[in-house]
This record gives sequence, C-alpha cells and structure tokens, in this order.
Amino acid sequence: MVDAIVEAESADPSEDTSAAEIVGRVAILSDLLHRHFRDLLVEHGLEPGLFDVLAALRRADPDGITPSELSRTTLVTSGGMTKRLDRLERAGLVKRGGRAADRRAVPVALTAKGRRLIDRALAEHHAAKRDLLAGIPEGEQRKIADGLRTVLLQLGTKLP
Repeated sequence: MVDAIVEAESADPSEDTSAAEIVGRVAILSDLLHRHFRDLLVEHGLEPGLFDVLAALRRADPDGITPSELSRTTLVTSGGMTKRLDRLERAGLVKRGGRAADRRAVPVALTAKGRRLIDRALAEHHAAKRDLLAGIPEGEQRKIADGLRTVLLQLGTKLP
C-alpha cells in the first residue's frame, strides 16, 4: 500500500523515497495498533485515555500524584485530565486526597479496585504486544526498536 502511494507520488523514479516510506508505514501502524489495543481495553471496560491515566498512576508513588503531574505525564490538558479523573473516581478506580480549593494540587491514587483492574489490563496489553510481534526474530525486534527510538529523538527536535 505505502509502496504504491510513494511510487505514484514520486516525480523522479531515482528519488530516495525512504522518508516517505517510513512516515507512511508508521502512520498506518499507529492506526492499526490504536484500533487493536482500543478493542482489547473495551473488554476491561476502559478506553485508551482512561487506561493511560490508570497506567500512569500504577507507575507513580503509591501515595499518589497531583492531576497536574498526571497531565504532564500523559500529555493531556488539565481540563481533559479533570474529566478523566472524575470518571475514574465515580467508577471507584481512583481516589483523591484531602479536599483543597485547587483540585490540581490534590494527590490522586489508585484504589484497590483500580490497581486490580490496571494490573489485569496491563498484563493482557503486554501479552498482546508480544503476540503481535512473535513472528519477528528478537534481534530484528531490537533493530526496529532502536531505529524507531532514533526517529523519535530526531523528530523530537523538529516537532512542537
């Protein structure tokens, strides 16, 4: 698919199209993986945004972190984070610390129910990743991971 698009758009057959091929394949891969993992999360009653918050809390200090820290960690606006935390709190998956005038300063932590859910979801999430890549030899997986890291580091200096 990418090869056909790149070939059709290339004005010069001798032109190096590797950049277009990389970007095109990463875009398609991103979309396919997003759909696959979204469907997996639905089985746990989650959606990607809620999963990201629970996973960030799972990695955080057990006493919790502030919504502002969560926003920075997950790259979500403070308004978006408030909505996600409200939903997770109503579901009994997170708890907020003492009540302060500014809710952005109140630590948020997983409840026992939230910890059990994210532990199960993460285990399945990681197993699904391994299954998806099972046909690619380990050495080749390492080369792909290193190459993608290089691309991300390069783009990180060029994109906002």
